[in-house]
Amino acid sequence: MEKIGPLEVVFTRPVGKPLVTDHYDFFLFVPIYEKQCKLLSMENITGHAGVTDFTYYPYSFTEKTDTTQAQLVITIQPAIGLFHSLSEFLETLMSQQLI
Repeated sequence: MEKIGPLEVVFTRPVGKPLVTDHYDFFLFVPIYEKQCKLLSMENITGHAGVTDFTYYPYSFTEKTDTTQAQLVITIQPAIGLFHSLSEFLETLMSQQLI
């Protein structure tokens, strides 16, 4: 763990092998999407974290947030691992008419 100003940075290694896009369970993202919307609502926009990235692993779900009052968890993964921001992921699905 490192301390950078008021922010504690924690480095972790994921459990299991990252899943490819074809293996994503889309229903897993529904509560995360709702949480992101709530965090980014107008009354929460100042002084609160915005969810920036999600990576899904078979046995773990890593959420990265950017805030001065919480930990920032950084997942160290293989180069072939996938990092998708939720908005990019949803845009990809919509462009392919999957949702």
